[in-house]
Amino acid sequence: MPQLGIPLPPGTSGCYNYTPTVGSSKSSSEGWQRIPCDSPQYVATHLKRPEVLPGEFDGTGNVAGNTAKVPFVASTVRVTNGEPKPAPFSANEIFDSDQGQGYFSIQDNVFFESSVGGGSGIYGDQFTDQVNCDSNCNGPAADQVWSPNVCLWQVDIPNQNYNSTCTTLTLSGSFDTLLVEGALLNGQLYAVVPKVGGGAIGVESSDQYGLTDANRWSNDSGSLLGWGNGSQASFNSAQAQLYTRVDVASCLAQVPGLALAGGNPCTNGNKLTKKLGEGPGVVFGGTAPVCLPGTGKCYNTVETNDLKPVNSKPGTWYDNYWDADTEYTSTLNGKCVTGTYPLCDV
Repeated sequence: MPQLGIPLPPGTSGCYNYTPTVGSSKSSSEGWQRIPCDSPQYVATHLKRPEVLPGEFDGTGNVAGNTAKVPFVASTVRVTNGEPKPAPFSANEIFDSDQGQGYFSIQDNVFFESSVGGGSGIYGDQFTDQVNCDSNCNGPAADQVWSPNVCLWQVDIPNQNYNSTCTTLTLSGSFDTLLVEGALLNGQLYAVVPKVGGGAIGVESSDQYGLTDANRWSNDSGSLLGWGNGSQASFNSAQAQLYTRVDVASCLAQVPGLALAGGNPCTNGNKLTKKLGEGPGVVFGGTAPVCLPGTGKCYNTVETNDLKPVNSKPGTWYDNYWDADTEYTSTLNGKCVTGTYPLCDV
């Protein structure tokens, strides 16, 4: 899976639109350009925050096989509609229990403890694309118009304080894959979503609660879920077959599965593993709770979907020394609609 090669946003908190450079010289409209962020009033009235609450399960937050115990600097959640082969997402096939037809989110979530920020000490950072259909929602997928709401949420979990940096655009055109990436570099948090046909939307903010410090980024989870407010995304087609891949990386150079490139080289000192191939155990599974090592404290996002993984215990794969990934396919009954176990050939 090739890296998309999108450069880092400018390094200043705000919201941005990226247009690839065409030719040998960059015009004033190419590269990362600042765009308006959503106001707190808009977020409060138009978006439903992705809920995170303490869980009640025990386990480990360490990525299986991360023998070097180095922190991540980026992660992606990639979701493909494989019904029965990669096909456009359609608003008349996805329903949100809170908002209705054509609403869902792609979430990439990390949980950690920190003494930074003056809050409770237990935090979550959520990199999200909360997607809703705006018009032509009952028409062909190619004619539907969508609004991606790209957000970076920094959450004090016990106190339920949600600080957001969001921007909303209106885009038309069909898509069969959605990806959201979270990244952390030089004290800045980034949420980036590639656009259909090229380019990307990005938001960034300073690291409020100290994910930067003390190797805290050691877990990650995500999938296609409900739009927010604890809702569930449901599929009304018996052919629903959703492929999810979660990647984590300890650098931003030459790592497959990432959207962003550059700014953090891959070296012998930041290898995640000493052995390529499959690592032991289960790392992330969509909505499964994440537990912090040695604490017995576990956290999860409240949003869900109504699909079941075909392989309920996906392993961790190391295709290179700096990137770990897990992938699985989900259907309504936990069995392949087409194709063969475990990924149903999606």
